[in-house]
Amino acid sequence: MIRKIEGITGTWDFENGKECFISNYIKKIYLSSYKGPVDPLNGIAQCTKTPCDSTEKTTVSCNVAFTENQLKRIEKRST
Repeated sequence: MIRKIEGITGTWDFENGKECFISNYIKKIYLSSYKGPVDPLNGIAQCTKTPCDSTEKTTVSCNVAFTENQLKRIEKRST
């Protein structure tokens, strides 16, 4: 069985009394052995930031959804 994709993910649940949100990070990585159509966003990080009182995810820049240090830790898992 050939695995089609691997991925890197991260989640941040934040609440401080004034602001509340959930940030999600995902990066799909197709393995070189995969034969077939590849997502055009292969290898590109995609992030969302959703207010706690909402179910609709909003796509944002990963720099908006996470702090610089959080992004470094998430990306480090891919190496």
